Amino acid sequence: MNNLIKTNSNMNILKSIAILFVLFFAMTSCDNNNGCGDPNALNYEAGGKSNGHCSYTKVIFYAPSDRVGGTADKVVKIEISFGALPYDEVVGTITTFDHEIPSACISPIGAFEHELPNADVPYTFTTRYYYEAGFNEPGDTYTIQASNSKECELIELTL
Repeated sequence: MNNLIKTNSNMNILKSIAILFVLFFAMTSCDNNNGCGDPNALNYEAGGKSNGHCSYTKVIFYAPSDRVGGTADKVVKIEISFGALPYDEVVGTITTFDHEIPSACISPIGAFEHELPNADVPYTFTTRYYYEAGFNEPGDTYTIQASNSKECELIELTL
């Protein structure tokens, strides 16, 4: 009987050690680092482990009014294209106007926000304005470079 109790006791100890080993391995193998190995990223971790999730400058396009420029025509839509030519690749549309200036890099409702993919090259965006009267016209072209010290770039859309 004593041998049976010793065997059960030894098995319980072995089970406990195995469970502790599995828990230790699971906890130490998790990568909780939110860092990035790219020195141009906002979340760069010098000398640390990188999980490959880099954060770069975000661009916020907003329109303070639906009446832009010297015309009295009402704007109903602004398209934002990725590239130097209008319609290269439409990446966003604004149809809500009268925005206040964004603060703390938080986009107001109806604004368009885009995180730049990386900081290696400048990115070009082009706008196009659509009016209630049925016509449209090109807006401006914006070239933006991501930076590891600039969380966001605010672009106020006016003609």
